[in-house]
Order: sequence, then structure tokens, then C-alpha cells
Amino acid sequence: MKSRIDISPYLVHFTRGENITDAFENLQSIISSQIILGTNNLIKGGYNCVCFSEAPIDCLTNGLINENYYSKYSPFGIVVKKDWLFSLGGRQVIYQTEQEYFSLLEEQRWRHMTYDPCAEPPIDFTWEREWRIKVDELYINPDDCSIIVLNEDWANSLILMYEYWQDREEDENRLRNYAMFNTNNFISSYNREPFPWRIITLNGID
Repeated sequence: MKSRIDISPYLVHFTRGENITDAFENLQSIISSQIILGTNNLIKGGYNCVCFSEAPIDCLTNGLINENYYSKYSPFGIVVKKDWLFSLGGRQVIYQTEQEYFSLLEEQRWRHMTYDPCAEPPIDFTWEREWRIKVDELYINPDDCSIIVLNEDWANSLILMYEYWQDREEDENRLRNYAMFNTNNFISSYNREPFPWRIITLNGID
């Protein structure tokens, strides 16, 4: 089967923030904890969910993260395989009118997203191509997920921060060992591990 530019096997969770720096710091926090926190923001019924978009990565700079098209998302996020999230219970949202929300079974209402092109003004967020998973916390790891950033400069900043975390952890271990045994014989040598996440940059995407 030939690949299609309008269909993607991946989903993207974009980080939020008051500005681009905040959004990047939120990405760092997710990577450090390996947890994406659920939120009930703009979700009818107050269900905690982690939200994704199935917009193809090659189309992001002409859509979701370009303020001239639709609305602007941050250029930072976590990329997962669609089948991975599906296996955990993730599903596409159900675009429907406000009244149709009540026709859904209770266990499906977390998927509702209001859609009403006949309203004034029209309500239409279908361009987000949203998926959700109803969880308070979604645990992620480098084997199942990738990271998306704007360009190589941001990617290098992420790697440098990861190395800083490792250095700080090793320094804490050294101090703990020294305090416990009061001898340098128990201070381990440090071998820095390579950055374990695959990074996708958007700067080369038209």
C-alpha cells in the first residue's frame, strides 16, 4: 500500500505554556518524569484525559503550529504510535452537537467534542483531528515514544539538559556515598548514558 500524506500512523501530544519557553520547560518535565498528566480543560463532563492530534507530522508547519492557519500550538510534543495508544484505550473524539452528548453511554462521554457548523458562530474543531485517552497520568518511555521540537537548537538544548540531570544525579550519589561510608573507595566512576529518545525536528518540514 502506498503511503498517503493525509493519514499518519502517529499521534502528537503538544505541550502548553504561556510562551515558547514555558512550553519547552513542560516538555522537559514530561521527559524527566516520563508522565503526561491528564487534564479536563475544555472536556465536557470534567473527565481527565491526555489529548493528541493525528495530524500528519509533515503537515504540522502548515497547520496546527502555524498561527496563520487555524490556531497556534507549541512546536514541542510527544509522538506516539497510534496503535500503541489504541491498545491502551485511546480513541478518536466523537464530533457531535451539544445535545447529542447525552445520547452517549456514560462510559463513552469522555470522547465528546462539540461540533455544530450550523451554530452562530459555527463550532468546528475537527481540524484538530483529536484523539484522547481517559487517564489521570499516561506513562511513556523512549521505546514507545519520540520527541518533536522546532529545530536542532532546541534538540541540542534538550540533550544538554538531559546530561545536566545525569550529572546532578551522579553528584548526589557521590555525596550520599561519601556521607555513608566516609571514603572515596565507594564513590563510583561516572559513565554518561546517551540521550535515549528519538528526536524529530520540524525545521526541515515545508
